[in-house]
Amino acid sequence: RMDEALRFLDSCEREETSNSLAHLASAADQLCKQLRDRFANDATEIRRLRGEKGDLDSQIDALKRGLPPVSQPLLHALREALPAFLGESPPRALRELCEIVDETWRPAAETVLTEKFAVLVPPAHHEQAVEILHQLPSSDLTKAGPQHLIDTRAVVSVKAKRLTNSFAEIFRCADPAAESYINFRFGSVIRVNSPMELAKHHAAVLPDGLFKQGAEITRPVSYDGVPFIGEDGLRRQLEIKRGRLGEVDAVIRRLEPIEREIDRLIAARNEEIPDHAEISREVVRVEELPAKERQFEDICEQVHAITSKHAEFESLEDRIQELKKQIEGFEREIHAILRKGGHLEIEQAERLLASRREEASRREDDFSRAKLRTDIVRHHDRYREWKAELAALYPPHDVRAREFAKAAESAKETVLQTTGDLKVAMLDFKKTFQPKFDELPDNGTDTAPYERILAVIENANIPDYEKKSATERKRWENLFRVNVLNRMQQAIKNVENIISLLNHQLKRPIGHDRYKIDRKPNPEFRIYRELIDLNALHHEDELFYASMAGEMKDALQVFLTTLVKQANSPEAARLLDYRQYFDYDLLVSDIRDPEGRPVSVDKQSGKMSGGENQSPYFVAILASYLHAYNRHETRRKEPSLALVPIDEAFSKLSGERIQNCLQAMAELDLQGVFSMSSGNIPYAFSQCDELVIISRKEERRGNRVGIRNIPVVLFRDSPEGRKWIEERGMDAAPEPD
Repeated sequence: RMDEALRFLDSCEREETSNSLAHLASAADQLCKQLRDRFANDATEIRRLRGEKGDLDSQIDALKRGLPPVSQPLLHALREALPAFLGESPPRALRELCEIVDETWRPAAETVLTEKFAVLVPPAHHEQAVEILHQLPSSDLTKAGPQHLIDTRAVVSVKAKRLTNSFAEIFRCADPAAESYINFRFGSVIRVNSPMELAKHHAAVLPDGLFKQGAEITRPVSYDGVPFIGEDGLRRQLEIKRGRLGEVDAVIRRLEPIEREIDRLIAARNEEIPDHAEISREVVRVEELPAKERQFEDICEQVHAITSKHAEFESLEDRIQELKKQIEGFEREIHAILRKGGHLEIEQAERLLASRREEASRREDDFSRAKLRTDIVRHHDRYREWKAELAALYPPHDVRAREFAKAAESAKETVLQTTGDLKVAMLDFKKTFQPKFDELPDNGTDTAPYERILAVIENANIPDYEKKSATERKRWENLFRVNVLNRMQQAIKNVENIISLLNHQLKRPIGHDRYKIDRKPNPEFRIYRELIDLNALHHEDELFYASMAGEMKDALQVFLTTLVKQANSPEAARLLDYRQYFDYDLLVSDIRDPEGRPVSVDKQSGKMSGGENQSPYFVAILASYLHAYNRHETRRKEPSLALVPIDEAFSKLSGERIQNCLQAMAELDLQGVFSMSSGNIPYAFSQCDELVIISRKEERRGNRVGIRNIPVVLFRDSPEGRKWIEERGMDAAPEPD
């Protein structure tokens, strides 16, 4: 159809150009529509795959850190809240403590062991863990499902046995409590290979998960091939997710060039085939050119005829001047005659005549100005009709003049009112569609630009534009969810995981103090956090945006408006900074006082001594380096230098606190390089490997004095180092600050 439209435009007559252009534009629109329709299914698929790719990236990132890609609110809450003592195991999920020794039975293990995410805690913390489980927010349970807590004391006390060929034999457990729980659950469940054998046993299970317990036989949800139990399970899941990510990337790479080419073609249509209405008007003006040329020739002939009678006009002008002189003589004679009889009447007549002449002169000046300001030729026909109408209605000249003045005043009022209405309408139009039409005039006098816009609207295909708008809005909203809300959610979740891992590392006491990073919601960003959480609960665009109302809808509108109209503003950067959504603090608790409440460093820093004030900031530095070097992850595999350089270290700490900080750094597997004053060196050297002392030496060369810095290296384990420590009495315990 496009080729047909081009051929028709090439071969059409001049008067058919407008229709040919309209036909060409319609064919181009139809071609663009066909392109979009044919790519519609692929467009839907590529949007779905991009969303799936985002989910896979976050899941693979969690699996690389040794974490299952599922929400575990109970485990995170217990690890943050429960204290950690030396030699005591932290809270762990059951799936971490078990491995599958026979992969043929993994489908049954993954489906039957529904409590694989259940949490085991030391018996001493069981009652506190129950209270934490009871206080979990409902929103966490909605997203993550039921949470399970295993009473290890009760499980171990049962002392369940593991029968031969039982289902418990496929589990290898790294913890006695976990092994007791597995024996309790599956020690008497016999493994069979066919449904016919189920009747022979009180409890039995098939490799696919068909499970019998007493009189009840359960068919669980089919195994989806995604393993969670044990490190081997997470390792296999990581391989599966990486394979799927490769497949998704391949499909996206195949479809994205097609998507870009279709977008380019649609954009090229608007550039290469402009609006035909303006071109049609230009064609009409070209078609009127011959008639205008003939009209111009007629006017030239009239001017030539007038010019040929110039001599006749000059003679008439001379005759007029002579008659004017005669009239002046007659007027003087009349005045002389009247002056003899009616002096007062003559003076009054003269004054009236002078005023009339002044008025006539003013009117003539007004007429000249109006003639220069307005092209009265266009209104000549209307003027003649109006003059004829007034002459028929009001024959006397004075009456006609008064009526004309009334009509003129009425016309002025109408013009003022109409101009005011037009100005108000223009301002409303520009305000409604700002800033698109800000350049249009709004003085109420020139309506030509608005008439052109009206003509474009009248000839436009509004339903097609509405469909395009709806499609583009849906696509844009999906991009906003994928590129902004989903990424913000992943970033916030990543912060939660990092804080949890850092707190797990920081549970080791430093001296008598235990430190914990605390995170509280920022009240200023409450509505935006709820917006991100609501986005996570909905997988369909219609459900998500349909649920917007009231304050949530206003917040979404503010978010979108700021990102679109103020993309580079500080406010936009603040909205996109996920760290602003929470307030962070460092809590310090004294292990010698288990009942004492943790102290906030932010709130109490002004009340602490110098050492008490500096120790938490040293801990914050350690936490930062733990994160930077990934040393907070227990399953790290890559080697790392983990170097911590600090200038003027421990300037306000006592000897005991210095040694406690260095011991904490060694336990966290970090290497320190410190610059410190000579008074703190004896306390630090007993915990360091090497001491470098810089001494200054002055040398005189003639009249000039030079200074050399000489380094001296001393190793702690060398005889000199041990002697240096003994001489300074560092075997004795230092005094606290």
